[in-house]
Amino acid sequence: MTPEQRAGWALRIRAAALDWGVGFAASQEIDREGILPATRLAALRAIQALASAGLLQHLLLDYLILPAVDLPQTALVKGDARSLSIAAASVLAKTARDALLCEMDARYPGYHFAAHKGYGTPAHQQALLELGPCLIHRATFAPVRERLLQASR
Repeated sequence: MTPEQRAGWALRIRAAALDWGVGFAASQEIDREGILPATRLAALRAIQALASAGLLQHLLLDYLILPAVDLPQTALVKGDARSLSIAAASVLAKTARDALLCEMDARYPGYHFAAHKGYGTPAHQQALLELGPCLIHRATFAPVRERLLQASR
């Protein structure tokens, strides 16, 4: 989907859903815990954002299981291609992340987060070289780690 299509679908999904929530993990949490535990943490935060969290009976998840949640769970490989509800959750997560990166673009000018949404594009790599990492960069991500090593020499 294009960003415009995702935004349109996100509006429709939020309007039609009985409930929805999005959760994030900070770059420092990803660096400290690792990507999989941080992904689980973000999923837990999404569940906690639900007004109906206490009414949940079963979790349908894209690939992962949440050991901290005492509910029956089904993890589907390529879940966003196999389940409409997982695909809808993916759209909401992506549009929320894109909106956050647009906010970060204003907070950390020069990195062009609104344009590339945090992906390691050539422009983003160039900004890392010129400006060094900012607070939202993951220090354990290889290009950032290399830049930090270069700066410490």
